[in-house]
Amino acid sequence: MVRIRILIFNRKDFTSPYAGGSETHLYEVARRLIKKGHDVTLFCTRYKEAKSYEIIDGIKIFRKGNDYTLYFHAFVTYLMKLRKECDIILDDINVLPFFTPLYVRKPKIAIQHHTIEKVFFIELPLPLAILGYLIERLIPFFYSTTKFIVVSQSTKKDLIELGLPEKNITIVYNGVNHKKYKPGKKNKYPRIIYLGRLEKSKRIDMLINAMSYILKEVPSVRLYIVGTGKNEEKLRELTKKLKLEKNVRFYGYVTERKKVRLLQDAWVLVSPSIREGWGLSILEANACGTPAIAFDVPGLRDSIRNEKTGLLLKSQCVFELAKAILNIIHNKKLRRELSKNAIKWSKKFDWDITAKKILLMLKRTLND
Repeated sequence: MVRIRILIFNRKDFTSPYAGGSETHLYEVARRLIKKGHDVTLFCTRYKEAKSYEIIDGIKIFRKGNDYTLYFHAFVTYLMKLRKECDIILDDINVLPFFTPLYVRKPKIAIQHHTIEKVFFIELPLPLAILGYLIERLIPFFYSTTKFIVVSQSTKKDLIELGLPEKNITIVYNGVNHKKYKPGKKNKYPRIIYLGRLEKSKRIDMLINAMSYILKEVPSVRLYIVGTGKNEEKLRELTKKLKLEKNVRFYGYVTERKKVRLLQDAWVLVSPSIREGWGLSILEANACGTPAIAFDVPGLRDSIRNEKTGLLLKSQCVFELAKAILNIIHNKKLRRELSKNAIKWSKKFDWDITAKKILLMLKRTLND
């Protein structure tokens, strides 16, 4: 077997408090590639209290800069050091591209979970939003000959509309660690869970507002908000304003073990996001026997089988969201059917399969 030395560029690493689905994807794939005898190096931002270099589960992690300076550091560090230590690059485009085709002459593959588009204008000040939006438009120009891995049909469609050739885009679905994520005991009272970063584009405020309607019919309901993010303070203020402190609990960053237990405990997971690449938390919840509710938006329409593993809502408003949640709470037969289907659906996805397909693409790209 020929050992492949793989260099991954990504904004964050899987230990970051702000890590999301793309970082979980990176970790699960990387550690499987290492088990196959390959070498994996990750270059990413350095968050507070993180080491500039460490090895975790065999993954060599170099951390430099912040969300804005990372791309310059990637360019310099690659030319000065890392280019001598790799055979192929995985350019993980998470928000902004690294533009590796400009300075990397070695084989490369880009990974894109989703495009950002209008989310730039929700999360950033207008000047930065315009800049980010325009930079994303440049991807087809600089990456025109680069092979892309995407995690959903929605992302593939978005990249084709952006201008990338369809023949260069391959869908490799996310996986689930079924040894960790499995059905467990449900709470005897209605429990709703949101799992992910606390950002404006995730629209968690809609879920909190929906709780005001739900509580009128179901006083025993509770909402778990699991995750951290820059919008947390405003969400806590909204909870206090609506006098929901007893019914809405913010868990912050939790361990994997705690996350699994909360997913098992919940009756339904709700993801009101504007768009996703796939929505990894959907699959993780499904594996725990928990159906999901989301709006019919890119990514989430891929991960949820409407009226089979959860509910996709056409109308994006608080009232319709509350109505859908109440439907699952009140309808025990529907809840059990969705739960059964969700478990079955999640078993179609496995990180071993994901890693195997990505390794095959790496080998093919090296041989081209």
